[in-house]
Amino acid sequence: MFRKLPIRKRWPFSKIGVAICSPFFLSSFFYSNNAVAENCQDRLDNKYFSCEVVSSDEDEFDACFKFISPSGATKHFDLDVENGAIVAACECKATTSEDEIKFHNTNWYHCVANDSGLSVSFEGLAEKKFGKILISKGQAVDGGGVSYYYKCKEKETDFCPAFFGGERPPIFGR
Repeated sequence: MFRKLPIRKRWPFSKIGVAICSPFFLSSFFYSNNAVAENCQDRLDNKYFSCEVVSSDEDEFDACFKFISPSGATKHFDLDVENGAIVAACECKATTSEDEIKFHNTNWYHCVANDSGLSVSFEGLAEKKFGKILISKGQAVDGGGVSYYYKCKEKETDFCPAFFGGERPPIFGR
């Protein structure tokens, strides 16, 4: 019915390869367990991000985020969107187990702004990839019920361009 395939011989150096790689594996394992864990504030601390945003109203726009630490408004950190168009108080999300709650303990953040009649909340995941910080799974909702999805990458420059003249693009309900 089926043709019998020849059996391949194992590579004779496989045990040597495992013996050589084992010290590297073990050292990286112990190093990563002894390293200080970063939370979202450590990753976002005083960095600028270029963001692509899509709204549930089908608007698409770019935004510039800056995370400010220490915060002027809270004991953790702030999110400044577009040079002060929105300033939100932020904190890293908590983790829970049956026995305890650890506040400010993850790479997920959430922020809330309630300023001049505008309410908007933000959340996202601060990931470290190839030495740069990315914000993925970013979501926001404004007081009018419009929801937003965004993703951001760390900017090479430490500034958000100022907006001059004309009509300001839509920014989270403003």
